[in-house]
Amino acid sequence: LKPELNVDLGVAYLKLLKERHFREFADHSEKVQYLIVSAYNVGLGRVKMILCGKKINSQGNDKLDACKKRIRKMSSNKLLTLLQKRLPEDTKKYLENVSSKMRNYHLII
Repeated sequence: LKPELNVDLGVAYLKLLKERHFREFADHSEKVQYLIVSAYNVGLGRVKMILCGKKINSQGNDKLDACKKRIRKMSSNKLLTLLQKRLPEDTKKYLENVSSKMRNYHLII
């Protein structure tokens, strides 16, 4: 395996999550961070299921839109609490670890 390729693919996937799947939350940096980090670790479908209930297919746009409206109305802390309640244990730890490192990195910049 090539480490550079792994990094490139990881960055491309993060960009895809941000720009295609969570672009509605771009003005809420903490929310988008929680959503992207969780989806990166556990999968986009699992995060959508956690937030919106049943599995949403391509015909479930109305349900997904309603779910996104609920998420927009939530505070960042409420979203984080919801994710922490419903994510698998390893993803909770991953989200906590990445988020704390991002906060530390922002303090350096």
